[in-house]
Amino acid sequence: MNKYLLLPLKFRIIGLFAIALTVTTYFINGIYNSRIHWYITFPVVAYEEPFGDKSYFTFTRVAVYDTVICLLFLIGLMFIAFSKIKREDEYSYSIRLSSWLWAVWMNCIFMVLSFVFFYGMSFFAVMVCNLYSMLIIFILRFYYQLYKSSKLKTI
Repeated sequence: MNKYLLLPLKFRIIGLFAIALTVTTYFINGIYNSRIHWYITFPVVAYEEPFGDKSYFTFTRVAVYDTVICLLFLIGLMFIAFSKIKREDEYSYSIRLSSWLWAVWMNCIFMVLSFVFFYGMSFFAVMVCNLYSMLIIFILRFYYQLYKSSKLKTI
């Protein structure tokens, strides 16, 4: 009985494509020093104007470029992290578990250091990076451990 809820292998390919698309779009936007604005009107829970009133559950026109890019990047990371590998067995599950533990520890250390050394808008930027750091650390550690174990098996 498979008690682990993992996505099929093809989701890893979709995740890699999503990450490649978001990173490429982000860098092209930065190189040409432009801001892409996709404006969509939809209801928002709370929208605060810098010098205006708060309004709740109203229709407003907002730029969703950053939201779409961040969501697509997060979904891509999730697809890579939670998809099966070609040969899923007990050893890969143990590598997966130890990589998760390692990623949680590193992320907690990263957060503690962020609270101590960053303030103001720098702290906000670091916390935005923290949204993705645990998944990125897990993916890097997991696939590095798989690579390292495959090198040991071939020797």
